[in-house]
Amino acid sequence: MDDTSNRFPANDSINLDNLATACGDADILTRRVADRRAPLRIPLVSQLPVAAFCCDTHGAVVSHNEAAAELWGRAPDPSEPGQWSGAHAMFDLDGTPLARSSYPAAKAVACGQEVDGVESWLERPDGSRRQVETHPKLARGPDGAIAGALCVLVDNTERQRLADELQRADDDRNAFLSLLAHELRNPLSPILSAAGAMKRVSSDAQIVKMADVVERQVKLLSRFVGDLLDASNLAENGIALRVAPVSLSKVVDTALDALSAKARARGQKVEVHFEAREKTVLCDPERVSQALANVLLNASEFTDGGGRIALRVKVDGGLVEAEVEDSGIGIPPEQIDKIFKPYSQFATHKERMRSGAGLGLAIAKDICEKHGGLITATSEGFGQGSRFRIILPIVHAEH
Repeated sequence: MDDTSNRFPANDSINLDNLATACGDADILTRRVADRRAPLRIPLVSQLPVAAFCCDTHGAVVSHNEAAAELWGRAPDPSEPGQWSGAHAMFDLDGTPLARSSYPAAKAVACGQEVDGVESWLERPDGSRRQVETHPKLARGPDGAIAGALCVLVDNTERQRLADELQRADDDRNAFLSLLAHELRNPLSPILSAAGAMKRVSSDAQIVKMADVVERQVKLLSRFVGDLLDASNLAENGIALRVAPVSLSKVVDTALDALSAKARARGQKVEVHFEAREKTVLCDPERVSQALANVLLNASEFTDGGGRIALRVKVDGGLVEAEVEDSGIGIPPEQIDKIFKPYSQFATHKERMRSGAGLGLAIAKDICEKHGGLITATSEGFGQGSRFRIILPIVHAEH
C-alpha cells in the first residue's frame, strides 16, 4: 500500500473514505451502501490509546473501544438509538443533569459543528462519577453528509482531584500565615515602645546602643509580619486600598526612609532624581509608598556593599513614573516572569535565597495593579544590575 493512503485530509471533520482505507478495511465502503451506520464501525476506534466511541445520527453508539467501556462502567447496546454516549447519565460541572440531546455528540451532530473540549460529569451504573472532557468530531460519508460523530473522552478526574487538593493546601497555608501574622504582631508594639523608652531614659551608651538594635530588628520583623498579612490578602481578594489626595513628595520620601537604614548599613550609594515634588496624587499613600519601598529594598538586597541604587521619579500628564535602577547581581532572563509571584526567590548565593519570604515584589505588583498601573522589570543578565519601572495613573487633577 502506498504511504500516502494513510494520510488524513487536513480538515476538521473525519472523511470516512480515508478512515476506512487507512484502517485497511475495504469492505466498509461496500457495506456502507446497505448500512448507513457501517462507516462508523471502524477499526481505528479500538486502536486509539484513549477512550473513544462512534455514534450515528440517531445517537446509537455503534462502536467503542475497551477504554471507553471501562470509563462508562458498561458496554452500551449498539442498536439503541438516542444514547449519544455510553454513560449511565451525564451532568454539567455544577451538578445539573444533562438531557441526552445536550450531550456533546448530540449537539455536534444537531448543529453540524464540532464542539471541542466540553467538560462534564459522567455517571456510571454503580453511581460513581468521573469528570471527563469530550471531543466530538463529525464523521461524514462520501457524499459529504453527516453520518455521525467520533468522540474522544479524556478522564480529568484525577487531575481535578489533585487541583482541588492543591487549592485546599493553599487555602490552609494562607489561613495559617494570616493567623501566625496576627499572633506575631500583638507583642511587637509593646516591645518597640519599650525599646524607645529605654533610649529616652537611659544615659548609658551601651544600653542605648542595644535599644537601637532591638528597635531596628523589631521594625524588620514588623515589616515581615505585614508582608505575611498582605500575602494572605493577595490569595483572597487582593490588598484593599484607602484612597486620598496626598503630596507626591510624601509618598516618595516615606519609601526612601524605609531604604535609608539598610542602604547605609551596606555602604550603598542612593541617587535620587525627583521631578514635580509639589504634585498632588490620588492614591492610597501608605500602599504606594510600600510598593516603591519594596522595590528599593529588593534592589538593596541584591546589590553588594558599596553598590549603587538610583531612583528617578517624574510626572508625565496624569501618570507618575518611578524607575529604580541598581548595580546588583541582575536577573536571569528565565526568571523575569517569575519574580512577581508570591514566595518566588532566586539568587546566585544561598544566603540571599534565605533572606526574606519572596513577597515584596508580588505585593508591589498587586498594589500597582489595584491603582490601575503596572510594574515591569528588565535586566541584561547576571552581573548587569536590574531596572524596575512603576507607572501609576494617579496624578490628581487640579481645578
